[in-house]
Order: sequence, then C-alpha cells, then structure tokens
Amino acid sequence: MENIDQKAKEESIKSLESTYRKLSNAYMSMSEKGSNTTLVEKRRNCSPQKILNERLKRSRLDVQ
Repeated sequence: MENIDQKAKEESIKSLESTYRKLSNAYMSMSEKGSNTTLVEKRRNCSPQKILNERLKRSRLDVQ
C-alpha cells in the first residue's frame, strides 16, 4: 500500500463514518415510512463499514 499521511487517513475515516451514518439514518427513516429500502440497505451493508474497519486496522498497524 502506498504511503498516506496521517491527516489524509483521518479525513478518509471521518468521511466513511459520515457516509455510514447518513445511510443508516436514511434506512431508519425510510423503514418508518414504509418506503423501499433495498438500495439504501445494500449500500449501508456493503462498503462503508467494511472499508472503515479495514482502514482502521491498517492505520493501527502503521502507527505501531
């Protein structure tokens, strides 16, 4: 993996956290309204959380 400075890592993590939070809020809101949640559910369950977890693991390994 290429070298990425700590600030870029932190901004990336914050961005992913924000994306996940927004998707979760959209899912809950749509569920309450009885809307079709298929797309939001797929996006929420797919990438942001997995990417975030992976990046957190990598950043911890890089620091130690």
